[in-house]
Amino acid sequence: MQLFHNHTNQISSISVMSNRSNLKRNLSSLVNSNKVMFNLSNTVALITGGASGIGLATAKTFLKENIKGLCIVDINENLGQIALNELIKSFGDRVIFVKADTSNRSQFDVGIIITEAFRITIDSFGSLDVVFNNAGIFDDKHWEKEISINICGTLHGTMLAVDEYLPKYKSGNEAVVVNMSSICGLDAFGCAPVYTATKHAIIGLSRSFGKESHYNRTKVRVITICPGTTDTPMTVGGLDRNLGPAYRDLETEFDQYPRQSADVAADAVKTLIGTASTGSVWVIEGGDLYEVEILERQSRRRK
Repeated sequence: MQLFHNHTNQISSISVMSNRSNLKRNLSSLVNSNKVMFNLSNTVALITGGASGIGLATAKTFLKENIKGLCIVDINENLGQIALNELIKSFGDRVIFVKADTSNRSQFDVGIIITEAFRITIDSFGSLDVVFNNAGIFDDKHWEKEISINICGTLHGTMLAVDEYLPKYKSGNEAVVVNMSSICGLDAFGCAPVYTATKHAIIGLSRSFGKESHYNRTKVRVITICPGTTDTPMTVGGLDRNLGPAYRDLETEFDQYPRQSADVAADAVKTLIGTASTGSVWVIEGGDLYEVEILERQSRRRK
């Protein structure tokens, strides 16, 4: 374990959903109602994959909301240290960095690495209220690693948060887990079948942990966010990380989606933490944030 402080102080309509154009559920009443279920001010958060991209942008957004303390977890020690220095310079000494591989199950077991990240966060700040399971990769070429990071890493973080740490160490009446999926978890992409499968899995995982029965026992909301095409390091060089030349020609599938910055996605995470219901699934694409309507069992049969 390594801890660093800076002392300088579209799924087909057959089974789940209608076509993509019908996925939206009206957000305006939610955002404009002034109904806030959770305020980030004076809370403590842990973000995996926090050294770059949406994770780092979310860290900055949280700190601007007067969060009490923040732990960023990342496998890249160099980027983590750079991010830590940048955050402390801008926001003060409210941030720690822990290097960890979220995909390595041994590092999630009691007493080792990522559990220690949870514990160190609590020891440093006295509580833990928000966990953003953001770590993920696109690398269909090395699909076993991709599955391990995207699915197992998110599963490990969710189970630790929901079953062990947040119910006991939250500072208020409830806590929140946000899991990172993708529009690839809602649509089918021939150019990235394995990545698409991992993001579908995260939606199923999060909706299951987001059932009211789990909330009633833990008082932890579990929410899924599905960003559209976002300008992050993960989106660079994708042609070299698919299953081969036959798949590269299919990448025009992404051309239909508007691009957005990581800051836009981070603002969406903040909004959802404050207002979204447990088990809900949300898309943020081109700055448009909306809830996905997933059909119940009685309504999903094609007529």
